[in-house]
Amino acid sequence: MEQLFQNYRDDERRIGEEYLSSLQDLNCNSKPLINMLTMLAEENINYAHIIVKVVEYYISQVNKTKAYLLKNKDTPAYTQLIDGRH
Repeated sequence: MEQLFQNYRDDERRIGEEYLSSLQDLNCNSKPLINMLTMLAEENINYAHIIVKVVEYYISQVNKTKAYLLKNKDTPAYTQLIDGRH
């Protein structure tokens, strides 16, 4: 994660670290946390490029099985995995 913010100013680094920390707390579908992340992004619209970088980084670190399930949620493979028929 150090490398993620190494070329940014202190204020950009602070925003990025704060957003990443909050994003890492999102481990289920929590409307209050999603709303808070949305408000944080809106409050820091001038740092949108940093927030996008954080989200891209976070997605790249997601467990590949979870990412597969989300990407393929409308396929028979998803249904089989969820139903335990894999």
